[in-house]
Amino acid sequence: MAHLEPNAKSATHDKLPCIPEGYRVRKRPLTRSQPPSSANARIIYMSTRTPFMATITRIRKTLLHSPSQARSAPKNASLESRIAYLEKNVDEGQEQRSVTVVGTGRAIEKVVGVAGWFDDEPQFGVEMRTKSIGAVDDIVPGPDENDDNDDNDGGIEEESSRVRRVSALEVTITLR
Repeated sequence: MAHLEPNAKSATHDKLPCIPEGYRVRKRPLTRSQPPSSANARIIYMSTRTPFMATITRIRKTLLHSPSQARSAPKNASLESRIAYLEKNVDEGQEQRSVTVVGTGRAIEKVVGVAGWFDDEPQFGVEMRTKSIGAVDDIVPGPDENDDNDDNDGGIEEESSRVRRVSALEVTITLR
């Protein structure tokens, strides 16, 4: 076990400040990254409610029935030119398709299950990465039990926001 010196700074994050009395936290949905520019990549976001086998089926269909594998030659061409077209596409080496599955918080367990499922299959390659995502929370005035009227003339209400870090697991599944 490594011994840390008292002056050595570890990779810890600063704690978020306490929420003032009379305020509450309103969580916003997580921001999603832009869709990939390549048609050969797809991102699937998992939650704790996402059905496991439906996700497996969606990933398998995306990888096995990709449009890049189902290229057809022009219909009006002769037989020789159609064969030459198909051979040329095979020789070019199509880009490899991939599906990225992302889960945060409690959904990480389900993403690990999906990765294990595809790791047992010999035709699929699996790569796992961990990361942290910034989630934005709003701090808003909460309901005050002592106020019976709806006038808010006496107090100043202001909203503020803060960023908290959420751990995430990203699994990339490719066809070997």
